[in-house]
Amino acid sequence: MIAQLDAGTLNHILKTEKEFGRIVTAINTLQSEPADNDFFDHILSMKEKILMCRQEISLAAKRT
Repeated sequence: MIAQLDAGTLNHILKTEKEFGRIVTAINTLQSEPADNDFFDHILSMKEKILMCRQEISLAAKRT
């Protein structure tokens, strides 16, 4: 998110695609054991929140 806001342009989504892709890839490569399902569900929930925050920052930047 810091990299996205530091980009200083409306093209920050494109300029932070690499960083964001790394986060998503790291989350997607996680594997869970049956005992860890609650934790894994929490991780997936956090991934969704990251996606939503990224979109909100994009919309806020365009409005500003």
